Formats: sequence, C-alpha cells, structure tokens
Amino acid sequence: MTHGVKPVAIMDSRMVTTQMQAAIDAEQIIKIDEIVCESTYRIYCSPFEVEDVSNAAGILQGILQSHNNPNQTEILFLSDVFETPIVEDDRHIASTMTSIFTEMSILEAAVYEDEKTETMNDLLAKKRKALPPIQYDSDGSLPYDADLEYAVERGDLSAVDFKTSELIQVFAQADKQEEGKELFARYHKNGDGYEPLEGEEGARRIGQLLGFTDNDIS
Repeated sequence: MTHGVKPVAIMDSRMVTTQMQAAIDAEQIIKIDEIVCESTYRIYCSPFEVEDVSNAAGILQGILQSHNNPNQTEILFLSDVFETPIVEDDRHIASTMTSIFTEMSILEAAVYEDEKTETMNDLLAKKRKALPPIQYDSDGSLPYDADLEYAVERGDLSAVDFKTSELIQVFAQADKQEEGKELFARYHKNGDGYEPLEGEEGARRIGQLLGFTDNDIS
C-alpha cells in the first residue's frame, strides 16, 4: 500500500505502520470504512480442569487481541494445559504458539467435516485435560460436534468460552476509492449496493479488488 502497488487492503488497525500512517495523513491512502469484528472461541475440557482452562483462555484472549507472543511463564502454562510439547529452538515461544494455532485449525476443520481427531477422542476418553480453542462461525454459531456437546450436557466435559475483538479497516489508494467501497461492502455488508455474486464468483471478485491477477485466483 505505501508503495502504491496494492490498490486496496483490508487489515487489522494494529497492522498500520508509521510509514503507512504518513501516507494516510497525506491523503495518498484513504481509509474507506471500518468495523469492529468479534470472534468467540470454545475450549472443551475435563470438568476438573476448568480453573486452569479459564486462566489459559485469559492468556489466549490477550494473545489473540494484541497479536503478541506470551512470556516464558505463560507458554509453559499453555503447553501444560493443552499438552502441547515445548518446541526447543531459538524461537521456542513463537514456535510453540504456532503448534497450538495449528492444532486449533486442525480441530476446526475436523468439526466442520464431522470427523474426529486423536486429541478429540482422547478428551472424550478422559485421557487429556483440554483441547485448544475452536472458533465460532462469524454468525455466532459454534461448529457443532455432537459427541463433544453431548458430553458437556452430561457433565462429562466442560466448556469455557472467550471473546476477542479487532478493528478491521479497509484502505484504498486515492484513485481506487470506489474499489475500496466495493470491497468493504462485499466483506461486511453482504455486497449491498453491488451486483450479487455467489461462491467462487464472489471470491474471484474480492481477489480482483485486492489486486490479484486471474492466474493468482484461478
């Protein structure tokens, strides 16, 4: 954006650099609009681990909110709660968090596809303390795994939820403001005011607005 190559961008407000802010102040880059997006996560756990899991949720909430890594004490605690091995390298804190985030993605995909991971089966069999968080859908509904939810209803498992929020902003080069307005509308207003596009066609249009070529998005 700051070099004028990217026509529009959608980003967390915390990603705006000093250099980009200078371009915004000079009206070379225009902020089109912004919206506060909330995300909700659920941690399934043993009923005996709720206190520790609640503390872990607080740590993760701060990490996801600030985009900062935890400190040494926090990473050891998270590793213990989620039974994620400490990655022994020069960047062990960031690497261990990457392992946790990877497991989160695996869990979410498994729930959407109605499959079970080994960690899910282990929790149901009371062989582990907790699962890393699973993110709710954007409409507020939880990706539903019947076995996990029924176990919570029976009292065999517990669930701890936490929320995060971030200010999402859309920016455009000064001569690309219309494209920026369309991007914001298609992301956050169901395309209101623009030709309705569904599925792959809608994704392709967003890619075009972001400056990707047809080869990039084919």
